[in-house]
Amino acid sequence: MENVSTIDTLLAVREAFSDSQPSVPDGLPSPHRRLVEVIRGNTTASPADRAALARHVLRWEQEKGSGKVGDLSIPRTADWPDAAQWKRFGCEARPAGNDSYLVTAQQWTPSWLSASDQYPPAAPAFGAEERRNLSERPGDPFLSQMGETYQNYRSLGQKAAVRSVLEAPAGATLVVNLPTGAGKSLCGHLPVALDEAKEKLTVVVVPTVALAQDQRDSLQDVVEHEMAYFSGNPANDEIKRRIRNGSQRIVFTSPEGLLSGLTPAVFRAARNGFLQHLIVDEAHIVDQWGTDFRSSFQDLAGMRQGLLDVCDLPFTTLLLSATFSVQNRRTGGPSPMTALSANVVFWKRCVTSRDR
Repeated sequence: MENVSTIDTLLAVREAFSDSQPSVPDGLPSPHRRLVEVIRGNTTASPADRAALARHVLRWEQEKGSGKVGDLSIPRTADWPDAAQWKRFGCEARPAGNDSYLVTAQQWTPSWLSASDQYPPAAPAFGAEERRNLSERPGDPFLSQMGETYQNYRSLGQKAAVRSVLEAPAGATLVVNLPTGAGKSLCGHLPVALDEAKEKLTVVVVPTVALAQDQRDSLQDVVEHEMAYFSGNPANDEIKRRIRNGSQRIVFTSPEGLLSGLTPAVFRAARNGFLQHLIVDEAHIVDQWGTDFRSSFQDLAGMRQGLLDVCDLPFTTLLLSATFSVQNRRTGGPSPMTALSANVVFWKRCVTSRDR
C-alpha cells in the first residue's frame, strides 16, 4: 500500500466512512489510524471515545496537516454522539440531511486565560511538534531484526538500556528510565524479534487500551498474530490458546486483563517454560495509581511472585518509565513497587545530559 501524503490524511478517514478504502492505508498518523480502526469496527469504542478521536483528527489537521479547518460527515446513529454531546467535546455538529452531521472541531479558548483567542493553549499539543534533540548512535547488527528502518539507536541511553536487557541474567529485574520518545518500548520488543524459535512469551502490562494498540501496531512487521488483549476483542480466546501452547510471542494487556482472563493461560505458560519477560510499561503508575485508583496495579507484585514460584527458569522483569520520581524509587515497606523491584540486579538510569 502507498503512503498517504499529508494532504490526503483526512480524505483517508472520509473514505473509511464510505467503505471505498478496503484497508487501513500505510502512513496514516496515529490519531487517524485509531479513528479508521473504530469506523471499520476493528475495535470497540463508546460514543465519547469516538468524539474524542474525531476531534483529535480534526484538530491535528488544523495544526499539523493542511492548516485548514476540515470537517467530517459522521452518521447520526447510536454509535456516535448527538449534537449536544458533540458540543461537550468541543465540536460543532451541523445537520447534513436526516442521517448525518457535518462535524468541525473548535479550538479551546478558555475565557479565564488572557489572549487565549490569539494563542490557543492546546494548539501545540495537536501540532505534535518535535522538541527533543536526541543524538543517534550506530545500531548493533541484531537491531535490523526489527526491520530495515532500524539502523541506529535513538540515543546513547537507548543503546545502554537495550544491551542491559539482552545481557540480564534469568530472574533479574531491570528498571529502565528513559525520556519520552527515546524508545523504551524497544527494550521489550527486540527480544521478541530475536527469538528465532518463536516459542518464548513476553507479557507487557500497559495502563490503557490505546497504548496496547499502539505497541501492537509497531510490531506488526515482526509478529504475525494479534497481540493486544482487551475487553471486547474477538481475538481474546485465540490469544489465550496461543499463550497456553507457546505460540503467542508477545501480549499487551492491562493489569486487570492479566489478573483475570489471562491468569490461567499465563500460569500454564510459566510452568511450561514459555514465559521469558514480564514488562510493566509506565511503571511509575504502580505507585501513583495503585493505592486509590486501580488496585490491580498493586496486585502485580503478587502475580509476579506466583509466576516465579512455578517457573523452573525464572523470567526477567522490566520496569519502564520516563517519570520515576524519588517517591517511586524510595517507597518503603511491603509496597507493590518495592516487591516488583525487590531483586534488582541493575539500576539503569539510561539517559545522558545530551539526551535531555
